[in-house]
Amino acid sequence: MNKLCDLVVTIIKIVETVVEWVCEEVIERIFVWVEKILVYVEYIVRWVCWIITLPLRLIGLLQCWITSGHARRTMPVCVVIISNENDELAASESDVAARMADAAAILDDQCNIDLVVEYARRATARILLWHFL
Repeated sequence: MNKLCDLVVTIIKIVETVVEWVCEEVIERIFVWVEKILVYVEYIVRWVCWIITLPLRLIGLLQCWITSGHARRTMPVCVVIISNENDELAASESDVAARMADAAAILDDQCNIDLVVEYARRATARILLWHFL
C-alpha cells in the first residue's frame, strides 16, 4: 500500500510539473507571439491608413499650392456666457467680446482662419450643467 501511495504521489508531481511548464512556458510564448503579431498588424494598419488618406492630403496640398497658401477657412463658434441665479455674469459681455476679438486676431494671423460667432447666449450654471449631463 505504501508503494502505491508513493507511485500516486510521484505521478501527481509529474503531472503538476508538466502542467506548470505548459502554463508558464507555452502560454507565455503564445502571449509573446500574439504581442509580436499585434505589433506587425498595427504597423501594417498604419501604413494602409496613411496610403488611404494620401489622396485627401494631396488634394489639400494642391489646393494650398494653387491658392499660394492663402486659402481662407472659417471656424464657427458658439459662445455661452455663464451666469448665476441672480443673472450676474461670470464675465461681462464686453470682456467676452474682447477675448473673442483676440482669438480671432490670433487665428487670422497664425492660421489664416476667420472666426465666425454663429450663436451667443447667456445660460445659468445649473442649466448649463444639466445640458452636459
